Amino acid sequence: MLGPTYSDAALREMLAAYFYDATRAEALHPLVLPAFNVTRGVTKVFKTPHGSASRGDENVRVLGAAQAAITALAGSRTGGWSWP
Repeated sequence: MLGPTYSDAALREMLAAYFYDATRAEALHPLVLPAFNVTRGVTKVFKTPHGSASRGDENVRVLGAAQAAITALAGSRTGGWSWP
């Protein structure tokens, strides 16, 4: 894989319209969002802080986590998302 085939600008704009700058800690319901880091070959499960075992992602922006999950599904690199 040499890099993304398409720009992530349209995806980022659409996600930003729904999530703005919300963080995982602001979620009203428990939520997990699995993603795969293609570059490093590792899975990351973003979690809301709904229990003591699911701490650590509360400051992650929903926009970044959603973009990471979607771009991983599309088989492209993560654009501007910085993996933890």
